[in-house]
Amino acid sequence: MADEDPQHKQTKTATSGANASDAAAEGSRTGAVTMAAAEGALMLGETAAYNSLKTAADEIARWINSSAGLPSDSKVLMAEGDPLADSTDYALLTDHLAMLEADVANQQHVNAALLNPEQQETPASLEGKGPGVFAQSLELGALIGGAKAAVSMGTAVIQAAPALLSAVNTVMGYFRADYDIASTRTSATSEALRYMVADQIGDKVSVYFYTGAIVKESAVLRRAGALYVLAHKTLMAEREAIVRRIIAPTTVQVERAEKRVVQAKDGLKEVEARWHAQDALRIKALSEGKDPKPFAEDMEKQVERRDILNIELTGAQATLDTEQAKLKPALAAVEAIDTLIKQIGDFLKAIRDEGSHAPQLKAAMRHEWIQTTGIDYVLQVSVVSAGHETITEKGPIYKIAQMQMLYLVGSSVVSYLLTDLSGKKIKADTLARASTLRFALNSGLVTDIKGLKTA
Repeated sequence: MADEDPQHKQTKTATSGANASDAAAEGSRTGAVTMAAAEGALMLGETAAYNSLKTAADEIARWINSSAGLPSDSKVLMAEGDPLADSTDYALLTDHLAMLEADVANQQHVNAALLNPEQQETPASLEGKGPGVFAQSLELGALIGGAKAAVSMGTAVIQAAPALLSAVNTVMGYFRADYDIASTRTSATSEALRYMVADQIGDKVSVYFYTGAIVKESAVLRRAGALYVLAHKTLMAEREAIVRRIIAPTTVQVERAEKRVVQAKDGLKEVEARWHAQDALRIKALSEGKDPKPFAEDMEKQVERRDILNIELTGAQATLDTEQAKLKPALAAVEAIDTLIKQIGDFLKAIRDEGSHAPQLKAAMRHEWIQTTGIDYVLQVSVVSAGHETITEKGPIYKIAQMQMLYLVGSSVVSYLLTDLSGKKIKADTLARASTLRFALNSGLVTDIKGLKTA
C-alpha cells in the first residue's frame, strides 16, 4: 500500500477477497482498501459530484413536468431560503413603520400646537389611526406555520441520507484488487442545483427567480423613504422653528424673570435685616431715655419697601412661571424630536443590516414582489451534502498491462420542497444520487460517466 498522507483526517483498512485474519497470517494485504479523507479535491471528482447533482435535478424536474399536477401557466418561484417567512418580516416591518409614522404625526401635532397655538386641530394623519398592521401577520403567520410543517417532513428524510452515502462507500469494499480510496467533500452549491432544475422544467409552468428587483411603486420602500424625509427634513425644520421662535426668546425672558426674583428676594432680606436692626436701636433708645422716633420712622420706610418688593417678587415670580410654562413643553418637544429622529435612523439602518434582529427590508420587498408577480408555488431545492471518492487500482497485473485505471465516484444528497403560498406541502423529498467516472491513466481518456441511484 502507498504511504499515508500525514494530512489525511481518517484512515480505515478493510479486507475484501481473502479473509482478514488469513491475510494477516500470510503477511499479505491482498484485497486491502485504504480510505482517506483527502484535503484537496480533484477537478474530475468535482465533475463526477456535479454529475450526480444533475441526475437528482433532472429527476426533480421530471416530476414537476409530469406528476406534480400543476395547472398550466402556473408561476413557480425557485426560492433561496424560505420566502414564506418573508411575510413575517413584511408584517413586522410595516407595523413598525406604522408605529413610527403615528409617532411622527403625534409629534407634528405637538409641534403645531406650540408654533401655532391658535390652530390646534387633529391632523388628518392621526384620524382613524389604528394599532398598526401587525394584525395582518396573524393570517400570514398561519401560512408560515404550514410551510414549516412541510419542511419538518422533509427533514426526517434528510436525516437518513448519511446511511445512504454509507451504503455507497460499503460497496467499494468488495473490489478484488487493491485500491487507494481518497475521500473528500465537494463544493457543490444549492445555487447550481436550482439552475439545473429550472433548466429542465418545461414550458407548462413559468419559472421565476427573485434577483432583488425593486417592485415598481413599492409601498414598503416608499414609506421608508417618506419616513426618512419626515425625520431629517420635516421634523428637523420644526425643531429649528421651536428653538428659534420659542426656546431662544423664552429663555431670555426666563433669565430676566429669574434675575428679578433674585433681586426682589435679596431686597426683602435686606429690608428684614434693616428693620430688625432699627427695631433694636429703637428699643435701646427707649431704655436710655432717648427719642426713638427716627428709628421708628425708618422701620416704617422698611415696611413700605417690603410691600413694594413683595409686589415685585409676586410679579416676577408670575412672569417666571409663565415663561417656564412656555419653555418646558418646547424643551420636551425638542428632546422628543431628537429621540424620534434617532429611533427612525436606527430603524432604517437596522432593516438594511442583515446581521441585526430587525425585520429586513430585503425580505419585505421580496414578499411584495411575490404578491405583485402573482407567484403560485414555491420550490425550494438545496444541497445537503456532496463529495467524491478517488479510487486508484493498485494490483500488479494492472501496472504490467498498463491497464491501471482511476475511478471517481461523485455523490450528493439533495432535498426539495414544493408548496403553495399557504405553505401547504405538495411534495417533499430527499434524494441521494451517485455518478461514476473512469479515467485511464495510460491514455488519459475519460469514459463511462454514469448516474446511479443509491435508493
